[in-house]
Amino acid sequence: MTGSLQSKPLTQAERVVSETEVTIGGRRLPSGFFLAPLAGYTHHAFRVMLRRLGGLGLATTDLVQAQMLVSGTRKSLELVATSPEDRPLSVQIYSGVSEHLVRAARWLEERGYQRIDINMGCPM
Repeated sequence: MTGSLQSKPLTQAERVVSETEVTIGGRRLPSGFFLAPLAGYTHHAFRVMLRRLGGLGLATTDLVQAQMLVSGTRKSLELVATSPEDRPLSVQIYSGVSEHLVRAARWLEERGYQRIDINMGCPM
């Protein structure tokens, strides 16, 4: 059929990865498929849409500047917006100042976020 989306059956390897739980640091994740932070894409609506398709083990937010998060800027709060169906979730923070990272990690922990990814690889 022209113009229609047809799903094909998963291969054995795809089934194993998507249906096999993974444990990292004592935390159980529903599968081995992880969503990396993608600037401009990994917002709440995108993450939830992928979760509804199934198979997503862990999603990570877009990169969030630690000081801006603690300051409560609108953009930083949008980047970490979540909902109960958006789990498990990791928030990726960055800063060139270690004290800002500590404050942001505490801020996230106080609000119930369970996974924090400190970006140490991308230039700022």
